[in-house]
Amino acid sequence: MAFSSPRAGLSISRRVLQQCKPPLPLQSFASPATRSFSRSPARQQEASFENMAAEPATDAADAVPNEQDMPRWAKTPDRMKAPFSLAIPKEGDAAPAWKINEDPAVLDEFYERFLGRNGHKLLPEELKWLAVTHKSFDQGRRGFNTRLAHFGRQVLVLEAVRFIMATPAGLSAPVEGEGAEPVPEPAAELEADRKPFEHPALANIDKLSFMQPQTLLSQGKITRLAFRIRLNEVVRWQPRNAQDLKNSGQTIVVHSALYAIVGALSLQHGAAVASRICRDRILSRLEI
Repeated sequence: MAFSSPRAGLSISRRVLQQCKPPLPLQSFASPATRSFSRSPARQQEASFENMAAEPATDAADAVPNEQDMPRWAKTPDRMKAPFSLAIPKEGDAAPAWKINEDPAVLDEFYERFLGRNGHKLLPEELKWLAVTHKSFDQGRRGFNTRLAHFGRQVLVLEAVRFIMATPAGLSAPVEGEGAEPVPEPAAELEADRKPFEHPALANIDKLSFMQPQTLLSQGKITRLAFRIRLNEVVRWQPRNAQDLKNSGQTIVVHSALYAIVGALSLQHGAAVASRICRDRILSRLEI
């Protein structure tokens, strides 16, 4: 039989070979249960999950507390420190004798003295240190209380307004040399011509003419209160001259630290708690 072309002969031979091909052995059609489980995808996936679960446990076991894990208030961050200090003391310069409190127990005693029993539990550890830290301490690298002091001042001014309006008229007279002059009484002939508007809600507004919040919360009064509760012993700051704290700005530092504590309490517990602390622990102790 002659082939018409080599391609036709190749296709015929391929068909003959397919028909004569022996059947596959029975072992290739064995059930999946007879296969080895060590190479199954499910087993490999389970092993991978076991490895992933074991990795965090190994890391947690190897993790040991060190200086890098210390909070920011307790240690200056390493990335914010220079490799060497530029403040090189000259020969003959006296070593600075300024010492800053680093003992948490001393700080807790101050909060109990200022806020009462268990007062140190009202704030978390980070906020307790941040509220008494001035921006001059450690160049501000551990955080400082400027924003807390601004917020606390607004809270205390609001409570001072309420305190003045709730004070009886006889006690709202200003202290000599610190308050505004009393408003003079109007003339008798003008009294019959005018009829001022009266309302129960406005009955205490006139008290603000005799005493204002800045008079009640003067820097001298707040500073004297801060020294009575010994806030100056726990505040963290760096004076310009350790031998002359007054001219180095100790008054402003202690003044702002007291405001910062009020701001921290207001942010942590809300306006109701901050209002009560302002009335009971600050305004009631001021010299009116």
